[in-house]
Amino acid sequence: MSRLKINRLKIISKTNEGNFGVDIPFTHGLNIIRADNTLGKSTCVQSIVYALGLEGTLGPSRKNPLKSALTSKLKKIDGRYALVTESRVSLEISNSTGEIITISRSGIEEKSRVISVYPKKIDSIDFSSDTSFTDYFVRDPGAAVRERGFHNFLENFLGIEDPQVVKYDGSTCPLYLESIFSVNYVEQTRGWGGILNILPTYLGIKDLANRVLEYNLDLDIQENNKKRQQLLVKRNDLESTWTVTIEKLISTARQIYAFVEPTVSDDIGKQGAINNSTDLYVLDSESRKTNLSDHLEKLKIELATSKSTFTSTSENDSKALAQELELNLLMKKLSEEESAISIILSDIDVSEDYVRSIDKRIQAVKEGLRKYRDIKKIHDYGSTEEFKFLNGRCPTCNQPIEDSLLPHMHNQSALGIDDNIKYLEKQLSVFDSLRAGEESKALIKRTLILQAQDKVNLTRAEIRSLKESLLDVKGAPSRAQLRKEILLEEKIEAIERTLTLEIEIKEKLSAVKLEWSRVVGAISKLPWDGFSRNDYIKLGKLTEQFKKNLSDFEYKSTPIEDFEISKRTYKPSIDDVDLGSEASASDNIRVIWAYLYSLLTLDNYLEGLSTNHLGLLILDEPRQQETKEVNFKTFIERASETRSMERQVIIATSEKHADLTKMIEGLPVNVINFETPLISKMA
Repeated sequence: MSRLKINRLKIISKTNEGNFGVDIPFTHGLNIIRADNTLGKSTCVQSIVYALGLEGTLGPSRKNPLKSALTSKLKKIDGRYALVTESRVSLEISNSTGEIITISRSGIEEKSRVISVYPKKIDSIDFSSDTSFTDYFVRDPGAAVRERGFHNFLENFLGIEDPQVVKYDGSTCPLYLESIFSVNYVEQTRGWGGILNILPTYLGIKDLANRVLEYNLDLDIQENNKKRQQLLVKRNDLESTWTVTIEKLISTARQIYAFVEPTVSDDIGKQGAINNSTDLYVLDSESRKTNLSDHLEKLKIELATSKSTFTSTSENDSKALAQELELNLLMKKLSEEESAISIILSDIDVSEDYVRSIDKRIQAVKEGLRKYRDIKKIHDYGSTEEFKFLNGRCPTCNQPIEDSLLPHMHNQSALGIDDNIKYLEKQLSVFDSLRAGEESKALIKRTLILQAQDKVNLTRAEIRSLKESLLDVKGAPSRAQLRKEILLEEKIEAIERTLTLEIEIKEKLSAVKLEWSRVVGAISKLPWDGFSRNDYIKLGKLTEQFKKNLSDFEYKSTPIEDFEISKRTYKPSIDDVDLGSEASASDNIRVIWAYLYSLLTLDNYLEGLSTNHLGLLILDEPRQQETKEVNFKTFIERASETRSMERQVIIATSEKHADLTKMIEGLPVNVINFETPLISKMA
């Protein structure tokens, strides 16, 4: 079933001589708007595009595509002109679930940036009094992503998940509906110059035609390539992290004149399991390797032996007691200083929590401010919507509410749009000020932490010095012996610190290795060329249907069996070269017919697979002068088959009515024939 089905088009042009307009119903399958040239059939087709806010599909100018009959002056049957004061294009559409809405847009430039959406059929709407609509903005930044952006609404209505694509500047952006719609509409003049001959290149999207076709075919290659690129970047980052971490381990070992075993490789791909025990070693006086843990134990034994060689003497007892008393006082001082640091750290945590809470409020205010500014934008563009927050209704649940909790103030009016914006701006300013103040306080606290840590380090140095000079009750060591013990203690402390760092580094290496193995495994599972099995099935079926249609349309320029769908451009090609001057002008038209029709109906030939095609194809003057009547008849017959597929084709043609009648004889076709200007005087 079509994701987008056009049910009805209604155009009203108000002039100084009354209302002019046209009302055209559409059905599933083939719809043909037939009228002679200059009677307004292209105006109707372009009005459909305009109502959907997709004039950007027509090119970079994004100008209003409507003819003068809807913007300035309207030519009447008698050849004279009526001056247009207001015009409106309304389009009733439905989605794949059958939900129906009517979208309405002014043809006047000053009001054209607002599109009104009614949750009902056109027949149920009195445009002069119905207030059940919601207004959205279009042709402005944010129209594809913000809640009040029309294309954001339309994508949600149609169930479109807009993929992110790469721009020429390296940034990413959505593919945008203007791009996606390029396969659904062929414009009368430039559109027949080639497949996707008109694209919104102003969006700056790299390889735009490829991205559009990948999305419409719902190919996995784009996602696979994106995954591969992300995984490759991740793998390179992990390999760099591994190398840096290994270098850190080597540098740490060198600080104590130790070395790293060769079993630890700087190439992550060659590294086996990470050893739980130490991989560091030192060389003894005979250049023999000694495990660092074993070396540490030897030093500890040597230190203990050195300290046990002294005996106590009575004359040192009083001095030892005094030193122990001083040591106790210093330990108490250290405890107090560390407690002070703990309190300041706790205060910093509170400050950081407060800053985070302010950040949340700032984000909420910014979001509210953005919504109100969007509403103001819609209002400034000419919206007549009665916004819920202005008429005593909750904007969330739509229930009636009082504007004040105080009964005696219920007659007071709520804040208007501008007042709300000013109020939110003031709130934002207050929160910014609060945040800056709290950040300043936190900075002062961090400075106090540094000062307190300096005091702690000084106290610890005094304690260490006192411990070193403290006389053992069994006897006083010589200066040489004392110096030896101090050096042993420093070595032991350095080795223990190194071993602790080694454990931390190895934990990181293990995590990096595990993640690297996962990433490498994921890369190996991706298809080498990016195309999944389903992609090959879709491209194969597209090629098959394209060739069949091309044969039915009597293509002659080159052998049809030579054609393939290029895996580089997804367009018809011969030897991976897109069709160019090799084909005649008429055969180029046949190629466009065959390709676009094949895309439209591909879902019908895929078993268990689907595409993202909207199920709609709009063609303005598909039988150009170069094509023969017999080929066009075949195309009409083929297009009429879309009714049973629940697809929709809309054609605007100036084919002679008598000839068209013969072509469609016996076919399920909805023909809307006009012998006079389509936009004519209304009763």
